[in-house]
Amino acid sequence: MRSGSVGEATMKFNYNSEEINQVAVNQKANYLAAADDSGDIKVIDLEKCRLQRTLRGVHTNICSSVQFHPHRPWELISGGLDSKIVKWDFNKGRPLKILDQGVGAAQPGPCGQLFNPPFVHALAIPEGKVSGKTSRVLAVARGNGAVEICDVTLEKCHTLRSCNYPSQDLRNLGESTQLEICHREEDAMEGMHLSAVSTITFARFNGSKTYVISGGNDKCIKLWNWCNESKISTNPEGSSINSPIGQLLLNVPHTRKVNWICTAARSSEHIFVADTSKSLTVLTVT
Repeated sequence: MRSGSVGEATMKFNYNSEEINQVAVNQKANYLAAADDSGDIKVIDLEKCRLQRTLRGVHTNICSSVQFHPHRPWELISGGLDSKIVKWDFNKGRPLKILDQGVGAAQPGPCGQLFNPPFVHALAIPEGKVSGKTSRVLAVARGNGAVEICDVTLEKCHTLRSCNYPSQDLRNLGESTQLEICHREEDAMEGMHLSAVSTITFARFNGSKTYVISGGNDKCIKLWNWCNESKISTNPEGSSINSPIGQLLLNVPHTRKVNWICTAARSSEHIFVADTSKSLTVLTVT
């Protein structure tokens, strides 16, 4: 860990035995979690500079992502290439809930996604102060091209599939990327990525945190309004009910596979994209 412009490390930890895929810090900045290739999560006490707990024995493959629960100080959520999402009590070192979409759970998606398993490549939780139902959600990037919104209790999850024409004017600062309205038949039916979703984040420039941005190995960046509802479902009595299917606001083709996406909480609404090249791309929302 480094502080400000100082070049030297202020803290250094060597607790992980395998390659680290993601680190996360809780809201009070007193705990750090590091997920690695062994499937372990190392939880480090930053105030005492010591290992608090090792979480293991659930993930049977690479642990790719980890996030702290925004409202429960002793809980965190992890995801892995075993297609599991796990909610942990890191004080006691035990799992509280396991959502497993592994064996027999791969779902066919658009353009030959039948053989792509639903690995968990990334997790995201809204940053900053949020209220209402937005404060209780988790976004999931899956290997089968799906973008999921789950309750942080892991009791409910749904896949964003809806594709609607953009309701906002969004422009790209770069010349190489062009805005593409989702008009292809498969996107109109599903709106899913055509290969693995590699990164996902809640837009910080959207105060209500209802915008989710995803990027994938299909070289596409998508902006979703996950709170959009449509009366397409029916209950046992036959009347329609609201179904939170989401709305695809934007589909931007990129020049390379997308590795990471982030935003800034500013009046200038930028999306920063890191891909397999040496350069960063900046998209702007107006």
